[in-house]
Amino acid sequence: ILPKGYKLIVEKNTNIKTNNDGIIIVQGPIEIIGTKDNPVNIYSENGGKGLIVLNSSEKSHLKFVKFSGLHAPSKISLSIMGAINFYNSPVSIEDSIFENIYSEDALNIIRSEFKIKNTVFKNVSSDAFDSDFSKGEVLNSKFYNVGNDAIDVSGSLIKVISTTINNSGDKAISVG
Repeated sequence: ILPKGYKLIVEKNTNIKTNNDGIIIVQGPIEIIGTKDNPVNIYSENGGKGLIVLNSSEKSHLKFVKFSGLHAPSKISLSIMGAINFYNSPVSIEDSIFENIYSEDALNIIRSEFKIKNTVFKNVSSDAFDSDFSKGEVLNSKFYNVGNDAIDVSGSLIKVISTTINNSGDKAISVG
């Protein structure tokens, strides 16, 4: 858990493994920047949780990050449903992968501005991307083998441009 106002910076070729109920909670922006040849890997092989970014006034940046094998936090009282969560925290995600995610949402963005570009969601147990009361864009991204909705939107304004959705278990795009 990083205190309020601290910035988490993760550089290329870094591997972060969460174990059991382990989770990363940041109360400020994050900067996770890999490269095509040296991505950042955030993963779990045994039920580890993912990441929560809370109330950051600064925009977070993720590029060439691979999230895999992660679960939603089960013991946090915030009713956070995603493996990767941004709450009241603007974010830009580019050239990243969310795969083999076992949670209600692989990526959950709440009350935040966002941009998701050139990103792949595959083999997700439920919803791939959930946007609640947010504003943003999903550009040139791909959704494959999603157990429920590929994109689930509630109270949000988003643009989905040049995006492929294949084998969604329920709806390609759900608007509530």
